[in-house]
Amino acid sequence: MSIQTKLLLMIGSVLLMTFITLSYFNYQQANKIARQDLFDQAEKVRNLLMAYRHTGQKAFIEHNIPVTDQTLEFLPAYAIGQMSSIYPRWDKSGFSFENVSDQPRNPEHQADTLELEIMDYFRHNDDKDTVFKAFLNDNNEKYYIYARPIWIKKRCLKCHSTPENAPKTIRERYDTAYNYKVGDLRGLLSIKMPAKTIEMRAWSAFIRNAQITFFSLIAIFIIIMIIIRTSMIRPLSELSTAMRNVSEGNYSKRISGLTGEFNSMQKIFNLMGQELEKNQKELEERVEQRTKQLSLTNKDLTTTLDSLQKTQKQLVESEKMAALGGLVAGVAHEINTPIGVGVTAASHLVTLNESLVKQFETDSLKKSDLDNYFLDSNEAGHIILTNLNRAAELIRSFKQIAVDQTHESHRIINVKEYTEECLLSLKPLLNKFQHKVEIICPDDIKINCNPGQYSQIITNLFINAIKHAYEQGQSGHLRLAIYQQDKKCHFHFSDDGKGIPEESLAKIFDPFFTTARNDGGSGLGLSTIYNIITQNMKGSLRCESVLGHGTSFYFDINCGSV
Repeated sequence: MSIQTKLLLMIGSVLLMTFITLSYFNYQQANKIARQDLFDQAEKVRNLLMAYRHTGQKAFIEHNIPVTDQTLEFLPAYAIGQMSSIYPRWDKSGFSFENVSDQPRNPEHQADTLELEIMDYFRHNDDKDTVFKAFLNDNNEKYYIYARPIWIKKRCLKCHSTPENAPKTIRERYDTAYNYKVGDLRGLLSIKMPAKTIEMRAWSAFIRNAQITFFSLIAIFIIIMIIIRTSMIRPLSELSTAMRNVSEGNYSKRISGLTGEFNSMQKIFNLMGQELEKNQKELEERVEQRTKQLSLTNKDLTTTLDSLQKTQKQLVESEKMAALGGLVAGVAHEINTPIGVGVTAASHLVTLNESLVKQFETDSLKKSDLDNYFLDSNEAGHIILTNLNRAAELIRSFKQIAVDQTHESHRIINVKEYTEECLLSLKPLLNKFQHKVEIICPDDIKINCNPGQYSQIITNLFINAIKHAYEQGQSGHLRLAIYQQDKKCHFHFSDDGKGIPEESLAKIFDPFFTTARNDGGSGLGLSTIYNIITQNMKGSLRCESVLGHGTSFYFDINCGSV
């Protein structure tokens, strides 16, 4: 929605609310004025009747006109009653007037319920002289009643004191409306007017005022719309077009001809355009220079990256060679014991043979000596055979691990057996620091994996713990728990060493991160483990550590097709 539409909607809404509010107050005012006109009309009728009443009474009193059957009809009270009864012949609007009383001499002038209530009101509020209010007649039509009290005055006593004092004609004709005193309420002048008169006047005035207001507001709306279009929308449109050109890269666009507050914006925009155009040229020159520099830097970075990749590959190979070196050291250490025992037994057997030959040549050989020779040579041969078999078994195991280290093929391995074979190469290192090693693994867990990579995981975890978890000369407890669940093999390797600082814990799997670089650490051990587990074996690896309480590695790998 455009700003012009929003402004016009807002102004239109305000003007509409103004129109509704003014119309409401206009109607109320018109209704009030019409009601006042109706009241004034009743006042004039009342004044006219009072003038007639005063004139008639004065004529009877001053000229001492006797009240007879012939002059009775000229009495104001009687004449007004006659006038009220024939008035509707000329006025069909429903307007009526009459003198009413709670004790009328003419039953036609009996006060109705509403008029009786008003009389009672005047009796209790003698300081009030007018009642003007709306009511519903017997046909449920809305009317207004104008009522004024008629109080007994001295001149009224001629006809309304005692019957004896009343004129003969009055006394003979009426037997009611006597015994009044000065100040008594005789009745009401009741003028009734239909409310439709007010409503018609109010509605006509409302329609007239509403039309004037409506067309005035329409004219105001049109004037405001023209002012907005000329003083706001057109300048804003020019600014918007200019900004669009700038956003599209046309910094040479300038604005002119704007006045008022927009003139300041015009100057600022043009200055901004000049600065942008200048900055654009400078930026293009800088970009061109930087592009050349980046091109040269990119070549250097490519060369450096190639060098780093070669170095990383060499370091990985070095790690493998180091692992193989450790394997060879383990082979030498483990085979040395059975070979040494075999050599000792063979030497003993040679000594026995030489002693037997000497005894035979000197004819001093006895049957007991021969029996001892057979017994000793048999034992020596058994020892030699046993230790040679042990050495052959060790060589076979080390050979298999060495082959796995250099091949990428997959095969099914028994996890417990292969883990124990991997630890044989670490036995000299473990014995050197007298670490206690605990392997918890069921005998029947098998996985289909690259054995060389599995061996790297196990040996690197143990070597990392031996190198970093303990202080120099300190022995500890290394524990590896393995279990199988949901076609996955889960591992928990832990030590009870010094733990890893929190600031280092998040970086231990990063390539080349090490805290023992001065001691020859490459920082690739745990990184290699992480890549093998997460990328090659599609598993997960995490580490938890508490300073002074040791470190735990949790990882899982798929068992594969077993």
